[in-house]
Amino acid sequence: MASRGLVIHEPYTGATLTDAGRAVAMEMVRRHRLVEMFLVEVLDYRWDEVHAEADMLEHAVSDRLLHRIDTYLGNPTRDPHGDPIPDARGQIDDLGTVHLGMAEVGDKVIVLRIHDSNAGLLRKLARYQVCPGSQLIVEEARCDCAHNFRTPLGQSMSLDAEDLELITVKVEEA
Repeated sequence: MASRGLVIHEPYTGATLTDAGRAVAMEMVRRHRLVEMFLVEVLDYRWDEVHAEADMLEHAVSDRLLHRIDTYLGNPTRDPHGDPIPDARGQIDDLGTVHLGMAEVGDKVIVLRIHDSNAGLLRKLARYQVCPGSQLIVEEARCDCAHNFRTPLGQSMSLDAEDLELITVKVEEA
């Protein structure tokens, strides 16, 4: 990658993306997230199934097909997990968000992103109808780092510290 001008490598300190490297990275993120949206919205995949499929397909999709997918889906700005989709120029919306574990008892939060690395968590959240855009109310923040929440269905749901780090929210103003 260094020979292609995508990274600058400094011995013993690591590598840094160049502007060209960042552009390539953002294009791959865009491809992946648009393919995920297509799989969910058009082919009825569940959100816990799309990541591995998108990993394979993102490399096979032509620029022309990707443009058509983007247009067909109405130029979405978020993938099924709430992650931002870079626009055609590689720009991403910065939301100023926090991990769910940072919310305090009594806070009302809006779920913005759910990391797709834990399929079990995605299935659990789906059972409680929690997805990007859902509102949760923090009912309890326990000393073992687990939190209890009131879900959109009015049920109580508990999440452990590991799960809390995978969910990004915006705390609503009181």
